[in-house]
Amino acid sequence: MILFGGMMAWLFTLKKEVKARKKVENRLRTSEGLLSEICGNVPEIFWLREVSSEEIRYVSPAWEQITGYPPPKNRSDFLRIVHPDDADRVKGDALDAPSGGVDHQYRIVRSDGSVRWLYVRTFAIRNGAGEIYRIGGTGRDVTDEVSRSQELRQFRAAVDASADLVTLIDPRRVRYVDINDAMCRALGYSREELLGMSPGEVFSVPGSDLAKSYEGLMLGTRHRPASRASTAARTDRPFPWSRSAA
Repeated sequence: MILFGGMMAWLFTLKKEVKARKKVENRLRTSEGLLSEICGNVPEIFWLREVSSEEIRYVSPAWEQITGYPPPKNRSDFLRIVHPDDADRVKGDALDAPSGGVDHQYRIVRSDGSVRWLYVRTFAIRNGAGEIYRIGGTGRDVTDEVSRSQELRQFRAAVDASADLVTLIDPRRVRYVDINDAMCRALGYSREELLGMSPGEVFSVPGSDLAKSYEGLMLGTRHRPASRASTAARTDRPFPWSRSAA
């Protein structure tokens, strides 16, 4: 009887453990289902990696859309698509931050051979004991942003290299919002000084005349200013600051 009673107690305990385990597994499946549902509808890549094995636990569908490759199984698969010119830097950043905290931008080579830019961030995930057991990460395709930034830098370099005097003025506030190096030298100011200033603070011309002249140039209408030339305050250099539409 004692043996039978002990067996029954063991079976009862085992049944409770199995029931509790199934409950945890059901909650985990529900959580993973919600994760897949959310991450499957955002354009960014999201992934989870095990710290101990470096196995990729989960990667969102955006991975295949952005890279053209099937989901990676481990960290090596993940890093294999990094552009050769960026590979050493990306691996070095990852080694310097084994517990997450990476925040960088690099190129990848898609399955079709085309090159894209990714902005990647990683973060640590802790268990109930406070130990880091997974690394999460997000990756966003920033190719268009990088292209626009490069084009802007090229335009900026071309404008600064030009001998022409170039300014960009906010018509509402009649303030400089950009100015090239040649104009800075001609006026005797640095770009930092001129940004936010008005032409009326730089030239010996009434602000109302400047505003009307600028408006006329933008609208293609004629405006005859009180004076046809002005003088830069610092350099005493004369400037024909107004031109009428032909």
